[in-house]
Amino acid sequence: MKGTGCISLASCKEGQTGKVIAVLGDKHVRERLEVLGIRKGTVLMKKVQQMGQGPIIAAVGNLEIAVGFDLARNVIIRVEV
Repeated sequence: MKGTGCISLASCKEGQTGKVIAVLGDKHVRERLEVLGIRKGTVLMKKVQQMGQGPIIAAVGNLEIAVGFDLARNVIIRVEV
């Protein structure tokens, strides 16, 4: 990817950084992500993903948070170079 791709947090590779351009899902999903600090405009980095569809550790600012795989599929980011 040359920095132009938009993918879900679940689909990006470990170490990739991106800016959140959309948060999908119902009200409950969006509120849960908001509580974790993930909202449109947030810059985050995928640090680690457990095997298969396990939890994802992402850095949001100075915090590291764990996000379930299904929840991470609702976070659409524009990957930076």
